[in-house]
Amino acid sequence: DTGADQQMSILSMLRADPPPDPLPDGWIMHRSRSQAGYAYYFNQFTGECKWDPPYSYNPAVAKLSQLEEGLKETLASLNRGTSGSANTSESGSNDVNGANSNKPSVKSILKSS
Repeated sequence: DTGADQQMSILSMLRADPPPDPLPDGWIMHRSRSQAGYAYYFNQFTGECKWDPPYSYNPAVAKLSQLEEGLKETLASLNRGTSGSANTSESGSNDVNGANSNKPSVKSILKSS
């Protein structure tokens, strides 16, 4: 059946190249007139203009930011000489999320260098 084959072809194309996430509120994509083949993004609330898509939430970026903040807090507490908010077991090992693991603690690594 050619209708079913065509439907499967469209689905496989969408899986291979999914459409982009919707833009956050206020952002509009425009095709560039001066740079053929390029698009730019304009925020109608702030007047900001940029070439890169302004996606407001990316789970990978959000997780990376969360880990980065945890690492900053841990390093700040180590610099103060306290354990701060880091969750440390009796053996002194923890991971970035504060959960116990078999890895050496950041504090022990910093002391040995």
